[in-house]
Amino acid sequence: MMLSIFVFWTLVEICYSSPDLAEFECLESKCWCETMGPLIVNIECSSDLDFSVPLHNLIINQTINYFLIKNVIFAEHKNFFSNLEISELAFDNVQLSSMGNLTFKGIRNLKKLMFKNSILTGIQNGTFSHLDLVDIDFKNCSIDDKFMNENHASLNELSHIAHFTMSQNKLSHLNKNWFKNLKIYFLLNLSFNMITKIDSNFFRSMTALERLNLKFNHLSGCLDQIALLPLRASLVRLILSSNQLSCVPVFDRYPNLRILDLSNNSIETLDNNVFRNLISLNILNLNHNKIKYICSDCFTKSLLYLRLEDNYLKRIPSIEPVSSLILLDLRNQNGHLEKLSNFQFDRRDSLLHLKIHLEQNDLSEFAPRSFCSRFGSYLDNFTLSHRTFVNMFKVNRCLFGQLNYKSSYTVRLFVDNGHLIESKHLDGICTCDFVNFIKLSNVLISGIKCGEFECQSNGSSYFDECVREKIYSYPSLDMSYLLFNLELTAAEAHVLTTSPPYIGDSG
Repeated sequence: MMLSIFVFWTLVEICYSSPDLAEFECLESKCWCETMGPLIVNIECSSDLDFSVPLHNLIINQTINYFLIKNVIFAEHKNFFSNLEISELAFDNVQLSSMGNLTFKGIRNLKKLMFKNSILTGIQNGTFSHLDLVDIDFKNCSIDDKFMNENHASLNELSHIAHFTMSQNKLSHLNKNWFKNLKIYFLLNLSFNMITKIDSNFFRSMTALERLNLKFNHLSGCLDQIALLPLRASLVRLILSSNQLSCVPVFDRYPNLRILDLSNNSIETLDNNVFRNLISLNILNLNHNKIKYICSDCFTKSLLYLRLEDNYLKRIPSIEPVSSLILLDLRNQNGHLEKLSNFQFDRRDSLLHLKIHLEQNDLSEFAPRSFCSRFGSYLDNFTLSHRTFVNMFKVNRCLFGQLNYKSSYTVRLFVDNGHLIESKHLDGICTCDFVNFIKLSNVLISGIKCGEFECQSNGSSYFDECVREKIYSYPSLDMSYLLFNLELTAAEAHVLTTSPPYIGDSG
């Protein structure tokens, strides 16, 4: 069986002046060495390295940044790491006998300890008591509830930890005693387990925890916030994706929570005020649920990104109070979303431009002012399906002119994510009237290509008709403002009348 040990270190003392000398010392200890760059050496040691001899007899005068032991059976060797300065120590695919209080004795300045794809039989009390770790990682080590019940006392010796990871294991019931004294202050990652229950006092010692990751577990029913209440003051990111949650209660006040991920669950409804207490929430991910109904006042005005892809919405939720919103993702509502209401994407007191994703929906009903704004809010990018694009043209061509009323920016409309559609599939849309109308409306359409033909004028009867019908946001305003700001220059008119009339770009 081969042993590979990869050591990356910063040379000190005499090694600063001679990388070649460092390579020679490494060869003396039966290892193959390669200089990776200034002051950095890569070391591989085969299984003939004698693990009964303390490692400091073989590695002299170096500070080891990263030390990896891989693919071995590692029986406990007392004082094996003593008198070494190691920043990060990792075991990958290693079978360890029970770790005792002498396993890591004598290591100086160890900050990160990682176990990956390894077999742990037990952790004796005192194993970690003398270490001042910042990060500890147990990933895919077959740790279950029984192991934790038998070994949690040693884990509680860790005191203050920034990052604690126990992902890809077999935990099912988070017992309140497991981490009762463990003060994790940045990240606790328990993803990819089988967690169905969390004791109410499980997080009581983690009042400074900022990030909690519980994705890919077996949490079901309605989210129980009782266990999370000790985290109210500190929590910034909460990941609950890929569980079996069916509903979400009104969140208690988490004043610093900015990211909430509830995607890939079975949530069906969002009732009144469910997120209104999350006053700092910026990102809300509800993709891949079964949501059919969303209340009109669910969202806080601080929200920047609202993701609702792959649900069952018949109506687009009101975003009027969400003045900070810059992305609304409504892709694929599984055939349920067919209609847009008046002022559908209007936001009160907003100066930000909104990106909308509506592709994988075939909308067929459009209120006459679907894209109008009562408050002067603007759109940025707008993505929709080819069928929705054709339906908009057939139902009310003026809708395209609403996309960019009174904005000095060009709005980009992506049809089927910009995948090119030839004119023969556009049902008579490719005419000079429509091409000029899009140009005058300051809209750039990607994904539509019209064939070659010459337009004799840069005007559009569609544009004139829509102005007369007052289809824009403020019908009482003087429409000459719009005409003045969208008037073509002589150069633009020349291009439009002499070049093949593409609607937007070709891709």
